[in-house]
Order: sequence, then C-alpha cells, then structure tokens
Amino acid sequence: MLWATSDEKTFYVALTLFIILNVAGYFFIYHRMRTAAEASGDLFYANRNFFRFAQLVLVTEYMFGTWQRQRFLFMIIFICFLDAVCFLTPFRMYISNLIHQIIPIDALIISSLLPDLGLLIFLIAAEGWIWTQRLKVSVALKTIETLSHKYKLTLPSSAND
Repeated sequence: MLWATSDEKTFYVALTLFIILNVAGYFFIYHRMRTAAEASGDLFYANRNFFRFAQLVLVTEYMFGTWQRQRFLFMIIFICFLDAVCFLTPFRMYISNLIHQIIPIDALIISSLLPDLGLLIFLIAAEGWIWTQRLKVSVALKTIETLSHKYKLTLPSSAND
C-alpha cells in the first residue's frame, strides 16, 4: 500500500486489490474454520464447560457473524464508489457539484479533495466498525473469564437429562 501512495490511481487500484484479498481471505478462513468451531462448541457443551462454550460463541460470532459480511459489503460498495470518483472524471465532478450545493466550497476544490476525504470516511467506517466489534468481544471474554473463577454454571435439572 505504501508503494502506491505516490499516485492516486495506483493507490486506489492497490486498495481495491487489498480489499478483494481481504474478503477472499475471510471466506477461506470461514470455510476452513467453521466446522472446527462447531466441533469445539459441541465438545465444550458435552463436557459442561459452559464458560468456555460462551466464550467460543462470542468468538465465533465475531469471526463468522453477519456483521462481517455486512462490513465487507459496505467496503466493496464504498471502494467501487471511490474507484469511480478516482477514474471517472464526469462522475467525480457530478459528486463534487452535489456536495457544492450543500457546502459552499468551490466544486474544483471539492473535486481535488474528494479521493482523500472519501478514503478518510472509508477508513473511519471500516476500521471503526471492526475495532468496535473487537472491543465488545474483548470485554465480554474478560467478563466471562472473571466470572468463571467465581461461579459454576450448570444446566437446570430437566435439561441435564
């Protein structure tokens, strides 16, 4: 990515390829690890290790939850928008003129800033989304770990049969 920063178009090609590889890598991991996660869950549950089971559920939801696919969809749509802004001058000017109608800044200035501002919005949204999820899972995992040292979880007697 750093190699491509000297030229706007090269950078957006590199970013698009990076996102495509990121999505492909996710689906590779998804298909390779999903069954292992399910088997681990079955083992934790069968051994009545409910705290570990709860932690596995959290990690599995983080790794394979719908939020991941929603985030990737957002990233793909937004990078297509940014590629269009970068490579299609009429589209770039159209978007600049739309923004100019809302914000009283010269459309040419907006046009020159659009790729950088778009990248900033993209990074804040995509990275903010994943870091929010990471923080949520981290806090939950630590909470479960703390509780596991103080309490014992069991199933109700009717569920044990």
